[in-house]
Amino acid sequence: MFHPVVGLRHDTTPVQLRSFSAGVRTLLSEHASVDSLSVRVRFVRFGASSVDVDIFAYVFAHDGNNFLEIQEELLYGIMDIVEKAGAAIALPSQSLYLATDKSDKITQATPDYSERSKGDALH
Repeated sequence: MFHPVVGLRHDTTPVQLRSFSAGVRTLLSEHASVDSLSVRVRFVRFGASSVDVDIFAYVFAHDGNNFLEIQEELLYGIMDIVEKAGAAIALPSQSLYLATDKSDKITQATPDYSERSKGDALH
C-alpha cells in the first residue's frame, strides 16, 4: 500500500494544486506496479503549515525490498510533478505577528523631571 500525504505550501494556487493532483493520478495510473483501480489523489485539508494532498494506491511488489524500490520511484515522480506544477513542498513553519507597543505613548505623556534643578520643588 502506497499512502503518502504530501503537504504543499499555503501559497500554492488552485491551478497548481489541480495540476499536481492530475499529474500524480496519471503517474500512478500508468505505473506497471500500481493497481490503477485503487488510485486516489485528493486535496484533503488546509493544515497548519501546508495544504495536504492524500495519495493512495495499492502496489504490486514481490517483497519488502521491491516495494521500497517502487515507492522510491513513485516519490521521485511526485517530486518531479511538484516542480512541474510550479508548487513547493511545505516545511513546518509558524507565523509571528508583532503588535505595536503602546508604552511609547505612555512614556511621552509622563513629564520628565530629571531636567529640573535641585532648587525646584514639587508641590
